[in-house]
Amino acid sequence: MLDTNCPTWDIADCSQALRFAVVLILLRTSWLTELRRRFDEAKDGFHTAWKKDPFARRFRWKMAHQREEPEYKEMAARLQREEEEVAKLKADIQKRVNVLQDQEKGTGKETATSAQLEA
Repeated sequence: MLDTNCPTWDIADCSQALRFAVVLILLRTSWLTELRRRFDEAKDGFHTAWKKDPFARRFRWKMAHQREEPEYKEMAARLQREEEEVAKLKADIQKRVNVLQDQEKGTGKETATSAQLEA
């Protein structure tokens, strides 16, 4: 129900705590009957599976468990690469901005050449 693009709330903030409470109330109101029906259908199978292997993948739901998964590690590595690329682009843009600002201030530097901006 809330597994993708899940909002976060800081419940120390009264306004956000109220919004979170409203979401919980809406979930209860909208889904209570259906969830109870689904739970009743699945609970025997759940208990059987849990007794058979409590360490099965379906029971590894904590974030610590997710961090051990290859998919998570792959996405974390990809994010790191993308952040490094963005940092390089930001540094390049800042360098170009500095050249243009120096030029605009009239610091005695000659106008920026295309070689300076490309460097």
